[in-house]
Amino acid sequence: MPTATDPDVRQFTVRFPAAVWASLSRELDTGGGQSMNDVIVEMVGAEVARRRRQRVLEELAAQRADLARQTGAAEDSTPYIRSLREGRRGDE
Repeated sequence: MPTATDPDVRQFTVRFPAAVWASLSRELDTGGGQSMNDVIVEMVGAEVARRRRQRVLEELAAQRADLARQTGAAEDSTPYIRSLREGRRGDE
């Protein structure tokens, strides 16, 4: 874990609602040996990753919609794939 003297570490003050602080404190009291700082860094990292994933999913949805507008809806390939599995060619 980086230390406060690490040049890649930034320090700032966070103000938590009392209920959130109490809940987090209770979780830490149950054991595990993590410091409050470690838990908060882990939680913020997880939230940043979640938001990044959400942004990528939204970008993919926009790209799919754009592609559908440009090319039209794709024909359902289920019958063709089924015919291939049954040993027939789809153009028969």
